[in-house]
Amino acid sequence: MRARRHGGEQVGNRLTVCVRPERIRVQDQGDAPGALRGRVEDRAFSGYVVKYRLVLDDLRLHAVVPYQSGTPLFRVGDVVSAVWDPQQAVVVPNE
Repeated sequence: MRARRHGGEQVGNRLTVCVRPERIRVQDQGDAPGALRGRVEDRAFSGYVVKYRLVLDDLRLHAVVPYQSGTPLFRVGDVVSAVWDPQQAVVVPNE
């Protein structure tokens, strides 16, 4: 997983990667660089966006995806990939 660093990170230390839900793309399983594979736990329409809750091993992500006609809709239980631009993610050392 790639993200912007702020310094102070050390090998072996636990880190948190922060990325805004609207920056996460949900797509069919694939081998995109940095893609995390998981399962759709919940889906909700909210106006012009679809909100997904994804489970990736012990990690849970919330993604907010713009909806337009033709946008693929994933169902609860579907296996998908979560992807984002590394410049949109920030590494924060755990205290």
